[in-house]
Amino acid sequence: MTIRTSTARRERTRAHARRDILESSAQVFARRGYAAATLAELARAAGYAAPSLYRYFESKEEIFASLLAMVSDEFRRTFEEPVDRSLPLADRLQGLFVAQQRQTEGRREIFDLLIAHQDAGEHLRRYESHLEAWLRRNAAPGELRVPPAVAARAATGILLSLRHGPRAGHIASPTPETARLAADLILHGVSA
Repeated sequence: MTIRTSTARRERTRAHARRDILESSAQVFARRGYAAATLAELARAAGYAAPSLYRYFESKEEIFASLLAMVSDEFRRTFEEPVDRSLPLADRLQGLFVAQQRQTEGRREIFDLLIAHQDAGEHLRRYESHLEAWLRRNAAPGELRVPPAVAARAATGILLSLRHGPRAGHIASPTPETARLAADLILHGVSA
């Protein structure tokens, strides 16, 4: 066995342990909230003693920041999934929104918590930017009546309004019906 193989194996093991810690920490943060969650609880949920956690993370803040980065990266990747360009644009958009719904399923509480700890304006700008890039790659010339930047801004607003839940500040869980409605509103507006 070469040193390179051994090092690569150690790095994979470390990455796997870090991901396990982040996954179990997500549940603790969702249940207890960021402020109330303790490093000891995070370690216990991951099956570690608190001092052992320091081999992987320096602090609760680093765990939370890493969790935010992991979840954000997973969500960002929905914009990179393959698209069947033979489908109508409404179906392609609906497919994107359904992929995003799948990504957030089972993580609703952690998404709400993470969004609450982010600058909401920055979160929306980042989403809008990813959607604009997606539209530039996946909308054929003539499929949009406005530039992709304008379409992305309008779409982000529509999506946000459809996702606003019954409680103030709560983001409703998206559904396939919401994805279809969002694509229809984005492309056709509200008129008959």
